[in-house]
Parts: sequence; C-alpha cells; structure tokens
Amino acid sequence: MLGTHVLYQQERHGLPVSGAWLRVDIAPNGSVYHVLNDLIPDEDIEASDARVSGEEAESLALGAIDDADSKQVTQRELCHYQADGAPYLCWKVILRTTNPRGSWKFYISATNGKIVERHDLARRVTGKGRVFDPNPIATLDDATLRGNSLIAPTAYRDVDLLGLDGSGFLDGEFVSTRLTANRVQRSNNEFVFTRDQQGFREVMAYFHIDRVRRHLKDLGFKDVMNRAIEVHVDIDDQDNAQYIEQHIELGSGGVASSEDAEIIVHEYGHAIQDDQVPGFGQASESQAMGEGFGDFLAASFFFDRKPLSMQPTFANWNGTSFSTDTPPCMRRLDSKKKYPKDLDATEDIYENSAMWSASLWQLREKLGAPVTETLVIAHHHLLSRTATFGDAANAMLMTDEQLNGGANAEVIRRVFEARGFLKRARATTKKKKPAKRKRAGAKR
Repeated sequence: MLGTHVLYQQERHGLPVSGAWLRVDIAPNGSVYHVLNDLIPDEDIEASDARVSGEEAESLALGAIDDADSKQVTQRELCHYQADGAPYLCWKVILRTTNPRGSWKFYISATNGKIVERHDLARRVTGKGRVFDPNPIATLDDATLRGNSLIAPTAYRDVDLLGLDGSGFLDGEFVSTRLTANRVQRSNNEFVFTRDQQGFREVMAYFHIDRVRRHLKDLGFKDVMNRAIEVHVDIDDQDNAQYIEQHIELGSGGVASSEDAEIIVHEYGHAIQDDQVPGFGQASESQAMGEGFGDFLAASFFFDRKPLSMQPTFANWNGTSFSTDTPPCMRRLDSKKKYPKDLDATEDIYENSAMWSASLWQLREKLGAPVTETLVIAHHHLLSRTATFGDAANAMLMTDEQLNGGANAEVIRRVFEARGFLKRARATTKKKKPAKRKRAGAKR
C-alpha cells in the first residue's frame, strides 16, 4: 500500500535469525523514505552447537499436541530466535494435525529441548454467538439505561463467529479467550448467551476483535495483528480495562468492560499500535495518541450503529457507572482543546488524548471513514515509540503522499495547524520596489 518493502533476513554463524529483519520502504519513484531495523546485535548471538537433534525436536513438538490425530511435521529448520529479550539456538518445527484440523509452529531450544514458543497457524470454522453491537444504550437509543436495568431482547444481536479452531472453546485466528478462568466450551460451536452469563462476555470479546481484524484486512492491512490476541474477560471486579504484555484484560466492575464493544475495540487499538511499533507509547504525547486512537477507532467503527447524538462519543454503556452527561459516555471526540495551551499540566494522557481523537474525528468528517482509517493506521508504521503530536502530524502527511500522491495534504495540514500540532505556513509577500525618479530634462 505504501510502496515497495524490501526485507533482508539476518544471519549469524551461518544460520538465519528468525524474525530479525532489516526493512527498507521504497516509494513508487524509487526513493527510500523509511527504514525499520529489527536486527539483533551480532555480539548478542553466541556460537553454540545443537545438543538436541532435529529428530528430538520434532518428537517434542508432536508430543506437545495431545488432542489431535494424524500429526505430521512439514518443516524443520535450525535457527536463532529471540524470546524474552534473549536469543536462543532453536529448532523451528511446523506441523499439521487433523481432527481437529490445524497447523502449529514451535521454537524448541536446541540446547535443552525446552519449548520456547508455540504459535497456532490454523484457519478455522464458523460458530454462532449473541452480542451487544455495540451496547444497549446505542442499540435501543435509550440514554436512561444503567447497569442494573432490565435489558430488552432487542438489544442483542445474533452473529456468526468466524475463524474458530473447532476445539469447542472461543479460540480462533485472531482471538483467544484462553486466559479467562472457567471459560465456556461448546462442541457444536453454539455460543448463545445473555449478559448474566460469563460466556456472553467471552463472545463479546471474540466477535468484536475478530471483526475489527477482518476490517483491517479489508482496508489493506493484511499483516497487522496477524495473530490471535489472548483476552481475559473477567480479570477482576474493578472498573478497568487494559492492553498489557500483548494481551487484553477486562474488568467486571461497574458495567463490565466486556459488555461494551467500544471498550474492547479501544484496547485492541493499543494492540494494533504495539504490533506496528513495538513498545509504542514511551512518552507522554505518544501515550495520549494511543488513547486517542483507541477512542477514534471504536467510535469510527461503530459510527453507523449509533444514534446521531452518540456518534462523537466513546463507551456510552461502560460510562454509565460514572458519567453525568447525556448521553452518558467515557469520553467525547469533539473536543475544542488546542496544542500546546490546553495540555494537562499533570500530563494526564486521557485528558491530552482528547485533542488527538478530535483531530482524527475532524479528518473523518472531511475525508470519510475508509480514507481516514487507512491514513491513521498506516501512519503508525512511520512513528517511533516516543513520537510527539507534531511527529504524527508530519507522518500523516507523508503517508498521504505515499498512498494518495498528497491529494489530502491540504485538509490534513489545515486540521493539524488549527489544532496546533503543525505551525501555520507564513504567507510571503513581495515588497514593491520604490519608483525611480526621473531626472530633469531626461529623455523618455
């Protein structure tokens, strides 16, 4: 989408370093505009001999899958692989299974036979579920509802659950609820519950994350979050939700976070950014942008499923626990705050996020949802972990240049200049030259 991407695989001591690449991003005109370095310093990778044979590694991988028939190894490779911040000499083993049909990738230490990591590569089956889409307040257009209200059956929607692995759990291509204690299992893949059952919360997390990930693919982002994110839908009784250490935790305090699809999508927004820029959010402004992006992604994704008054708001259902606004919400996307005069003195990232989400919302109003969502998600690739609002504004302009030849540059610049993220271009005027005086008696 952004041009040509050239990948160089790192090798050390004659072996590939799995996952270690140097990526050079090249515009259609042949110019290099971005470089990403995921290489591991050579001195960190020590030369060592494999004490575990390839055959032993295959046996360990096959033994780790104990609930399938007809297991067959399809690939084996000795490589270096970094996990938990340290490189290991590993056997990479890929195998396929039947009943249930699946595919698995293992990294097994060639030193001691320990399984360093395993990844589920399978593409799955379809099940049935019931959800809020996005929540009862929006669906019923009733801002008076609260967590203890009787919820009408029309607030629910029956949906297809795509990509399930056939295990009977809510595990699939892009989501897994395996972190959740006492999770539901249905051999027929029928997950139809109401909000008074924990299974409903699992279905909410599975369906909405899976749907957003497929939406990313429709926008052209085939490799962003191309893995199953693990979710705990009932981590504690606090009114809290967070993306942490590459998984999502949802609390059940107040109105359970997993009952509000916008909360779920917001947290998945953090996962998207972290996948694009590992460790994103290492400074105050980048953290605020992370929160603002999550709000924008949720509000934009559910725009057509919310009444007009709720469209520029985020988390109406979860927000009922504390919001006194009408409609209730956690945050709004139509803030008038400007940079830098309205920056919160305590560097409250949630207060500061409002100016970023509002800017993205303005772009959506002017450019439409598909164009804006594409620009916003694509520009993350060009950010650093400590990016400022100004860095992001310039990255958005660069992204538009790469994707659209700069067709939207004027709109983007106008929005970000008005917000204060970019300096306004000064108009230049030519000074008039003083008229020459004619000398007396001079010929014309």
